[in-house]
Amino acid sequence: MSFPKLAPVSAACLAAALALAAPGASAAPVTVTAAFTSFTSWMGVDRVSYVNGIALTAGSTAVQWGLNNVPTQYWSNTVDFGPAGVSRLDFNYATPNALVNTFDFLPGSADVQRGETFTLGTFKFINGQWWQEADIGVRLTTHSADAALDGHVLAATLHLTSNSAPSFPWDPYLEADMVYVAGRPDLGSMRVFDKAAQPAGNPGFEGLFAFDGYVGSLVLSDLRSINAAGFTDASIAPALAQVPEPGGLALVLGGLVAAGATSRRQALRGRS
Repeated sequence: MSFPKLAPVSAACLAAALALAAPGASAAPVTVTAAFTSFTSWMGVDRVSYVNGIALTAGSTAVQWGLNNVPTQYWSNTVDFGPAGVSRLDFNYATPNALVNTFDFLPGSADVQRGETFTLGTFKFINGQWWQEADIGVRLTTHSADAALDGHVLAATLHLTSNSAPSFPWDPYLEADMVYVAGRPDLGSMRVFDKAAQPAGNPGFEGLFAFDGYVGSLVLSDLRSINAAGFTDASIAPALAQVPEPGGLALVLGGLVAAGATSRRQALRGRS
């Protein structure tokens, strides 16, 4: 399987902050907002896929071929949401009004000075249905009355992916879909439990992740899981799930007895 080249985080966003706060400089309020700018995804030839109610159209590159050299899936054309972008993404199969998966951003706000790390905001990923692969363009922007802290922009690509086959034996951590920032493997990945593949205790499928960074060129420095439905992993490889804490290990062991999970996942994949 081959995929289009991912758009990396821009060089300016990866540069270290060159102008740190001068000694004795005072902090000022900064708010960080996000806009989703584009969406590209794998899509099946036998169904329509939607993002924010817009039907995806098959692109001309990266085709998956099935038996007898028959195409089964295409990498879609990119949906461009325009200069302003959109504040939320809903994407799903078959019906434009059914909420399946969602990306949202909860703006961060704090008193900060240049070069000081703070929580830029929180990404929420609702993993309602297994989704094979997608590239999601996002733009973070700072807002402040202090001119030195205002108008800094981070343009990045969030890459959503999942395991190519159901885990065996069944493991909810491996079944969790994952998202990482293209060009920033050092941040690792954020993973959210699949709605149809919950571990024992059913922590849910709405993962919350704090993005930490600082105002230099608006640089990301860390991502943190802040609820039970999602977890972070130092790796961006889909098959390398986080080694759980002892409590999480109990969830995994309890979940291994759920014999029906694999068949449910296979059914979902058969419809994708």
